[in-house]
Amino acid sequence: MPADIRQLLLAAFEVEHREHVTAIRAALGSATPDWNDVFRRAHSLKGAARAVDLPAVEAVAHRLETLFERVRTNAQPVDREAANAVHLALDRIESYVAGLQDGAGPDMPADALSALGQCLGFPGEATEDAPPAAPPPPVARAVDPPAPP
Repeated sequence: MPADIRQLLLAAFEVEHREHVTAIRAALGSATPDWNDVFRRAHSLKGAARAVDLPAVEAVAHRLETLFERVRTNAQPVDREAANAVHLALDRIESYVAGLQDGAGPDMPADALSALGQCLGFPGEATEDAPPAAPPPPVARAVDPPAPP
């Protein structure tokens, strides 16, 4: 893709992502959020990130979308842990996109994905406070049967 077209797409994404992030933050602060709208915004953010080839933003938006799908179907509440994870994810997305505008190739910190994954109960998304995993059980070696006499 030519660089000038990519810059135009990134400029459009910068505006679009800000609208979605602002709306999601407003919903979290609302007494009666429209979870269908919040879910659609996370879904749109994911699609927009994919369209401009920002897989790091797409991955975080996908986890947001998964969380909001659970919330809108009453499968999961937005407790303090979930709200903190969402705010962290939105902060990381904003910082990442700002870094793109500065011309830097920023890395997306893994903490946002991890925090959302932990809220969603994904395996391997442990916190620093969690005890270390138990070592795997010993594996028995295969033994050849004895040769006939």
